[in-house]
Formats: sequence, C-alpha cells, structure tokens
Amino acid sequence: MGNCCSNYAGMWRALQQGNYSIKEINYGGADATVLRRNIGVTVVSLLDQHNIRYVFDMDLVEKVPFTLGNTALRPAVLGGHCPGMLSNGVEHVRRKEFAMAVIQRSLTNSLFSTMVEQLHAHTSMWATVGHNIYDFEDRVNRFCADAVSTVILGTTLPYESVRAWQNGLHSHRPRVPTLGRYLAKSHALRALPVLLRNIRNAPAYEEIIHLGKTCGLTEEEATHEILYTIVGHALPQVQNPLLACLAAYAAMPDLDRRQMWEEMNKVLHNVGTFTEAVLSSMTCVESFILEVLRLRPPMEMFFGRARKDFIVKTRDREIFQKRNSESYESLQGAKHNGRR
Repeated sequence: MGNCCSNYAGMWRALQQGNYSIKEINYGGADATVLRRNIGVTVVSLLDQHNIRYVFDMDLVEKVPFTLGNTALRPAVLGGHCPGMLSNGVEHVRRKEFAMAVIQRSLTNSLFSTMVEQLHAHTSMWATVGHNIYDFEDRVNRFCADAVSTVILGTTLPYESVRAWQNGLHSHRPRVPTLGRYLAKSHALRALPVLLRNIRNAPAYEEIIHLGKTCGLTEEEATHEILYTIVGHALPQVQNPLLACLAAYAAMPDLDRRQMWEEMNKVLHNVGTFTEAVLSSMTCVESFILEVLRLRPPMEMFFGRARKDFIVKTRDREIFQKRNSESYESLQGAKHNGRR
C-alpha cells in the first residue's frame, strides 16, 4: 500500500518525497538494462534483448487477471470474461488460439484492400465536415474501429457504442471515485449488449463461432473474446502506430516529405491503385513505416507477476526478485541493445 499515486497514502508520500517514479537498479546511466519504476504500481523494466525473456517465461511470471500494470479492466464491462491475453494456464492457451485463428482468417480476407477502402470513405467524409482539430483523434479512432471490425466481422460496429465501451473499460490508478468515472462505467455497461448483439448479427459470426468451438470455447466465451479482440486489443494496436506515423510525418523535413510524395505519385501514376505489392515497391515510404513501428511498436509493454523468487541477471550484477512482490514490465526491450 502507499505506492506512488496508487492511492491517497501514496499521493501524500509523493507530495512529501518528490518525484521518484524512476530509480535505477543497474547503475549504467544511459546504458541501464533494468530500471525500477513506479507507475502507480512498482514494476521492474527489462530493457534489452537478453533480459526481455524473463517476462515471457511462464514458469517465472504469470499474468494478473483483468490488470495491465497500473490499469485495471472492469470485469463487469467485460461481462465477467477475462481476455485471453490476461489469463493464465489452459484458459490463456484456449483464448489465445482462438484470437490467433480469427486474426489469421482476417489476414487472408482482403485486409489491405479493406483498410484502403475505409480510408477513402473516411477521408471523403472528413472533407465535408471541415477541419476541427479537436476531434482529429476521435476521427482516427473511428476510422480504425470501422476498418478493424469490417476486416474481422464483415461489417462495422456502431461507433457510439464502441467509444462508450472504450471509455468505461479501464480503471486507472489512483482509483478515486468520481462522477466522470461512474458515468463512463455506466455508459460502457449500456453499450455492452448493443455491441454483442451487433457481433451476433455480423456476416462472419457463424464462421468465427465455429473457430471458437474448435478451440474449446463456448459461444458466449467466443463472442466476448472477439469483442475484446476487436475493441480492446486490435483497435488500439492499429490506432497507436497510425497516430505515431502522422506525428512523425508532420515533424519530417520538407525535403524528405517531398521525396516521399514524389515516390508515391510516381508509383501510383503507373499502377493506378494502392495495394500491398505497391507499398513494397515504395522504398522511402516502406522505410518510414518500418522505422516508426520500430520506435513505436503496436504493443509497447508487457506485464507479469512473479510466481516465485528468481534472479534477473544483467551485464554486471544479479537482481533478486521476490515472489508476488513486484510486477514486471518489458518496455520496447526487443529493440534495445544494452551493449552498444
């Protein structure tokens, strides 16, 4: 109790002691490979390709149900079903197998062409409603929601319900009860049956349920899992890199930006339409996208809780981690080289 900003006691300690959200364990300055951090819960960040393996070792760590670090998923908003990515054991295996089967099915069903069609439809709509910068992120969120749901379900989900469910899904620390949080949860609970009903009426529903049964899920489990897969998992993983690309593009020097435009105009003038094969022929554009994804991967952090005492070995020391005492976070570790 009393972690920094995790509750009232922690907030008071933070005011008294100042900011202590990051403390190094492995004192290596900019080359540190392990950091102790406080993000509302105390975590250990594993920051290189060697140490990242600890957070994926299911013999050492386990998922915390309904929890992502300092963020909790409201069980009531999920209908009492814990998503596969936050489950353990057989439940994790069954739900992960189902989610991967659904995603694999979507990858073979015109993923790229559907994304392009939705992009054309939404940009045309944006052109008619003006340029209000304050709703830009919401416009991007709506585009991603329509694109992802169309790819997976064959139809779009009602965006007002998607947005309400998104807003009420997470409960962040400090968990201080407020009217805004109460209303967000209430709106999410009202949106849940609407979204489930639309999923059951989707063209691809029967095929998806068949995949669920082959993975050992009931129809209810599969329906709730597909809801979280679309809105809670795939949607932010598409939206975050897209916003990162837009921000990186806006910050590019004019010369580099002009070079990308010239390359796109030249290639599209010859082929006439945008396809996945065309993208691979645009070396500048492809390099730009890959670099953004390297710096801002769709899934940036993974969390786990120690099942037992174990040792994290760094370049020059060993750090003892006690059972159940910490959460463990891997922050973009796959791209960090601690020895360079």
